[in-house]
Amino acid sequence: MKMFSRRSLVAAGCAVAMGIGSMTAAFAATEVDLILTNGKIATVDAQNNFVTTVVVDKGRILATGDASIASGYTASKTLDLGGKTVLPGFVDNHVHPGPREPLVAPGEVDLVHAYTWAENEKALREAVKKLPPGVWLRANAFRRYFTDAEPATVWINEDVKKIPTRQMLDKVVPNNPLIVRASQLVVANSLALRMFGITKDTPQPAAGDGKIEKDANGEPTGVLWYSVGDAIEAFAPPLPPTPKLSARDEFLGYKDFFVNMRHLGVTSLNIAAANQYTLRLYQNLQGEFKGELPRMTVQPGLRAEDFDALQKNLAALEGYGWHTGAGNEWVKLGAIKMFLDGGYTFSRPWPINSEPHKHVETYKGGWRSEPDYFYHVFKRAHKLGWQLGIHSAGDEASVIITNVLERVIKESPREDHRHHLIHVEVGPPEATYQKMKELGIGVALQPNFTYGLQPFFSLALKGEQLARNNPARTILDHGLKLTFGSDERPYGPMYGLYAAVTRRGADGKVYGPEEAITLQQAIRAYTIDAAWQTFDEKTRGSIEPGKVADFAVLSDDIFTIDPLKIKDLTVLQTIINGRIFDTPAGLPNYYHPVQQPRK
Repeated sequence: MKMFSRRSLVAAGCAVAMGIGSMTAAFAATEVDLILTNGKIATVDAQNNFVTTVVVDKGRILATGDASIASGYTASKTLDLGGKTVLPGFVDNHVHPGPREPLVAPGEVDLVHAYTWAENEKALREAVKKLPPGVWLRANAFRRYFTDAEPATVWINEDVKKIPTRQMLDKVVPNNPLIVRASQLVVANSLALRMFGITKDTPQPAAGDGKIEKDANGEPTGVLWYSVGDAIEAFAPPLPPTPKLSARDEFLGYKDFFVNMRHLGVTSLNIAAANQYTLRLYQNLQGEFKGELPRMTVQPGLRAEDFDALQKNLAALEGYGWHTGAGNEWVKLGAIKMFLDGGYTFSRPWPINSEPHKHVETYKGGWRSEPDYFYHVFKRAHKLGWQLGIHSAGDEASVIITNVLERVIKESPREDHRHHLIHVEVGPPEATYQKMKELGIGVALQPNFTYGLQPFFSLALKGEQLARNNPARTILDHGLKLTFGSDERPYGPMYGLYAAVTRRGADGKVYGPEEAITLQQAIRAYTIDAAWQTFDEKTRGSIEPGKVADFAVLSDDIFTIDPLKIKDLTVLQTIINGRIFDTPAGLPNYYHPVQQPRK
């Protein structure tokens, strides 16, 4: 018979006691930080499942399911959703952070919010009262986007005959040279035209990147496109400089931007065209305001407009010492951002398109970087492990960029590079779509453009290019990875979801209904698929165990309301890393630039 010492018996007794304690603990409820319950929670998992309850601890999702899963936990905080709809926190694929910008520079007349001619006339009359005759007057009607609260103005009209003429300006401002900047065009009164030297006999620009609009008698109307508008602005006396913010005010201005993105339900965002200064600024923001701001993926911006810029940026690539993915879940590096062409709100260059501008028949766009230089930057960045995200608005630009990427990828094959084109406002030819599919090139689209930039599209495009702008359905039908974002025109995922599903412009008309996608597809493009673009689909973008606890609680059920009301939905609460942030009552569903609803 084996004998046991007193010590071994005591030890055995302790072990039994510990076992009993462990069994008791196993049946006790687990303490967690947060339980969301009684909601309609769209997980956006592979099956697009819905649950009613989510358990969160230490910033991560522990469990999802029906109400019964909550019985195994006790929470420091329980959020009863009262049947509200919850989506994964939105992942915006394209933002431009910064402090609130003044809409007009010092010395300019603000016509941004003057919608009718009577409102414009009143503002100009008030301004000219303060000027002696002969002094230049400059006005700004530059609009970045249009919404119900910010309707189209008299300066942006697809029928150029309805744009104010020099004769209309002469009646208001007869004795001072006057120019009005309105995005793609400048309108000048007769005195400004005469001082600049534009008359009936002035020929059109030989370069073809501008135009002097003339009436049936050959007289200039005052509407000046692209290079001509740029030239008369350069001829006019310069405006006073805009006062600079202090370093601290600038820092807090950036913080304010990110807080407002959070109020829109955005919990992760992709920052386009950053530099080393702003990268450090974002790191400092996340350090000072830990857990309060959306997660940031930062795209370094590189240019290749000439040989010197090419050499400088190749050296910058070598000097980074890291590549896409470096950082942590709050601030990390994303794709190299580069530009080939321009955009529809630019004075120029305009997107490189196969069809000319509707009203500037000699102009099909302009380079921002040379394709031959692109190749060298693409090749080196690709070899160093960088992802590439290239601005491409026009159809010809997409053809050019895809061909350059094809050369780079075939010379140096690399798995899962996730290179992508940004914008693709006019879809490329079928052969390019096929090539993009073969190469694994995705598209970072901003569907809100169809709504917010519709007057610009209608001003510049015609036919199929106008109807099928921002071609989400065609992109998906070709099997390409599609992600959504905003690019500030305007900010707010609801605008993008609305436009992607309804295809309605700011004028209420439906553009290219065949390019509409389903609501589920649109939500995936703004959550899990946008997370894929930044290599984050395993940790965010859907509501599944193990992922970060990032959610957006909506004011109404986006899955059952009339699709025409999607743009009016608001986010009641945004949850980042399990921390709940209430949206202030009455906050407008846009932020930057500061544009207030019409009163």
